[in-house]
Amino acid sequence: MKLTTTLLSASVFASMAFQANAALVEMDFEGVFSEVESGESPYEIWGDIFNVTIQFDSRTPVSEYSTESTNHSGDVWVDYSGKYNNAITDFSFLVGGDEYHLDDAASNDVTIAGYVTYDEEGNMSGYNYYTFSFSAWLESVDGKKVKISYLGSDAYREDGSGSDVLYALPTGGYGPSSMTGIDFEGYDAGGNMTYKIKSIFSDSASYEFKKVPEPYTAAMLLMGVAGLTARRFIKA
Repeated sequence: MKLTTTLLSASVFASMAFQANAALVEMDFEGVFSEVESGESPYEIWGDIFNVTIQFDSRTPVSEYSTESTNHSGDVWVDYSGKYNNAITDFSFLVGGDEYHLDDAASNDVTIAGYVTYDEEGNMSGYNYYTFSFSAWLESVDGKKVKISYLGSDAYREDGSGSDVLYALPTGGYGPSSMTGIDFEGYDAGGNMTYKIKSIFSDSASYEFKKVPEPYTAAMLLMGVAGLTARRFIKA
């Protein structure tokens, strides 16, 4: 009986430990479309509110990256960009009564870019700029195909758990609070774009990167809690 309790307790604490280091990261935000760039929008501009939940795997390896060094008044600026193919694991987009989800048959990617400055002695003088962007193909239950592209050009702010890594997806902290926007494109059955609408966020539009438990971790945690609870009832 003591062994059972020990194993159940261990599973609970192990699950909590895994959850604390979960690789799945989620971001949520909402907004309205503010401009029709082309075609005829099926959604009301400045009217229909969209809600977005995106989940990606921070363990996704960099598929391609680039660096370029330039000199500015004695300082060296190193521009870099890292791209992660198919890093998005889940995507929910609700607008105007339509529900869109990730098209598993299509590709999606996440990109981190920015620059770092070094002084004349070669010492790093700080991370000056980050951008976070993604693009993904979505589909609705009734077969509507859309592509959504996002760019946060005002950087994301880490919580300190990975700020020293140049090529790394964020695992915590807050997203851009200005200079952000979404492009939303609709396509017909032949793959032709039928409309394009945009959303420009205000300075107050920010979001948080949140670690979420992976299914296996959550299952372990629930089993452990259920086991300990059942044992208490048996003893009573």
